[in-house]
Amino acid sequence: DLEYGVFLDDAEVWSNLSLTLVHDAKTGALAGFNAMRWIQTHPDERPLLHLGLAQVEPDRQSQGISWILYGLTVVLLFLRGGLKPTKISSVTQVPAVFGRVATRFADVYPDARQVHPGYRQLREARAIMQHHRSAFGVGDDAWFEEDTFAIRNAYTGGSDAMKKPFENATHHRDAAINAFCQDVLDYGRGADFLQVGLIDLPTVRA
Repeated sequence: DLEYGVFLDDAEVWSNLSLTLVHDAKTGALAGFNAMRWIQTHPDERPLLHLGLAQVEPDRQSQGISWILYGLTVVLLFLRGGLKPTKISSVTQVPAVFGRVATRFADVYPDARQVHPGYRQLREARAIMQHHRSAFGVGDDAWFEEDTFAIRNAYTGGSDAMKKPFENATHHRDAAINAFCQDVLDYGRGADFLQVGLIDLPTVRA
């Protein structure tokens, strides 16, 4: 039911995509996938890696597949890019994903601790929201809060089926992160966080 990104017959999307597929070693069945999209936020700078949509088969949750789809893929892309710091972004309403990005990447905003975004973070967020909403299925009628990095009325651009109540969203092991997401986002109307950060050598070593 999703109508954005890899679900569209759009050559531009596929030309800037890093697609990870995880298969069952015995049966060959698809266990999960992640579609990460490269976004050119500023003409004279290296592209930003949007962590994109990840899906894991329901009966394969908690088997470490999410780490492969996010962590291993990002590390391999970082190595392939010559160990140069790479900008990343993520759009999510899921506390577990929000917490994973906040704790495993560098210079991330928001992360449930920082009060205000820095200049670099705000610059990237503005560019993403102005030119690349289609990368994560957010329509033109959604609006962005620059203090919280919350995207309000987010589920109107092809990602409508992703909206879920807070109780059905996978929670993080840190209760403070869950509480932060619940306090800031309106799960009834539909809202997401836009997170921006970096992957660099210290991040990979950690």
